[in-house]
Amino acid sequence: AKAVTVNLAADANYTISKPIVATADVVINGNGATIDASALASNMIQWTAKASDDTEWTKADITISGVTVKGLKKALFYSNGKYYYGDFSLDNSVIELAADVTAFDYTKGSTAVNFTVTNSTIYASTATTKSLYSSQGGQKTTEWNAKAVQTFKLTGNTMYNLAKAKNFFSHRQSNQKWN
Repeated sequence: AKAVTVNLAADANYTISKPIVATADVVINGNGATIDASALASNMIQWTAKASDDTEWTKADITISGVTVKGLKKALFYSNGKYYYGDFSLDNSVIELAADVTAFDYTKGSTAVNFTVTNSTIYASTATTKSLYSSQGGQKTTEWNAKAVQTFKLTGNTMYNLAKAKNFFSHRQSNQKWN
């Protein structure tokens, strides 16, 4: 597995039309840059599916900082496979959802261990009906490490037009009730 690191030029403007597909860490150092995702028809960052017989857990962290993403029609992060675990961090960023989407989608069986969003703005141009974060059908952190403790920290953020008439966090791991 190969890590992906993207260092954007300070205050530059970019357009993304293909997803960042990874099986290892993804780091986006935004440096105040803006990414136009309106041409992107898929999720922006996606952990790829593993072979169906691969049940080994793989650690893969996602770190995004100092970036503005506009026009996002699908998830900012989507896991398309089981047996990935890692930390997710979004810091000092602005994320605009331009469609009715789940921004952080862990529904295929991976798990966020420490999920942290700090000093960021996440909003939708029109009210969304989907959860901001979803893990329905996901794995439990204790499946890769019996002593694991999963944490969610949202600090100093502005969020609006999200999850109208829906759970803000649809957090349901294997054999657990909705939180």
